Amino acid sequence: MSLLSVRHLSIEYDTPGIEPVKAVNDVSFDLAQGEFVGLVGESGSGKSTLGFAVTRLAKPPARISAGSVLFDGKDITTLTDEQLRVQRHGGFAMVLQSGMNALNPVRTVRKHFIDIFKAHRHVPRDRFASRALELIGKVGLPKETLDRYPGELSGGMRQRVSIALALSLDPKLMVFDEPTTALDMLVQHEVMDTIRELQAQEGFTAILISHDLGIVLESTQRVLVMHNGSIVEDAPSKQILEHPQDEYTRMLLSHYGDPRAETVSVPGLRRRPAPAEGAAAVDTEAAAAPQDAG
Repeated sequence: MSLLSVRHLSIEYDTPGIEPVKAVNDVSFDLAQGEFVGLVGESGSGKSTLGFAVTRLAKPPARISAGSVLFDGKDITTLTDEQLRVQRHGGFAMVLQSGMNALNPVRTVRKHFIDIFKAHRHVPRDRFASRALELIGKVGLPKETLDRYPGELSGGMRQRVSIALALSLDPKLMVFDEPTTALDMLVQHEVMDTIRELQAQEGFTAILISHDLGIVLESTQRVLVMHNGSIVEDAPSKQILEHPQDEYTRMLLSHYGDPRAETVSVPGLRRRPAPAEGAAAVDTEAAAAPQDAG
């Protein structure tokens, strides 16, 4: 039996005075225990909305209008708040794209762990300190981190704290929503290395949501490509890279430079001729490709 089975799931955003906006349209897929799957698509494709739905974190105006989300054979869309609280321990967790936004700026990291331990009642009080220390160590942070505030940490450290907090629930499924957004290139790779190592060590199923196809292809075993609220391709990462079947997937790949290639061509950027002697220097930033807003 699949760990997660999504069947004909549709999600709408209710908007006053007009028809609801359908963000996810009749999506179905299965995940096995221990899989590491990428969910990729451009901004507005519905991928984050889907991630929030499969972890029951979607809030109004988002609404599941059709379909089911079976986790360990149980439809979590029908659970009450109390049943959902119980289900989260040993169940599913989500790491949001901004560690700063996910953490309370006026509470230390230690108090964040204590809040989770108290809310889910899965750690004995006399183990609060040792369990927090164990979790912070799993994501490669020093013990001093526990007594610091989020604002005292770098972006990469905050994201690692968020991952450790999610791990505290011993989840079978973890969803990472754009976990490297707003981080510099070196820190992006460090965070992704941590996620890959944890997934291999802990054995949880992982969904990596990203608009960055390069990160997804480098990190995951299988890729779901999402476009206009639907999954248009579902295949092993190697097959997506070498033999994409859908036109939209091919378009995404055309904007991804393979770092293993001897030469990399990026559409939209053209080599400019060197300025004549004595001429003003070219403004190189004007040639830079715009960043995806996420």
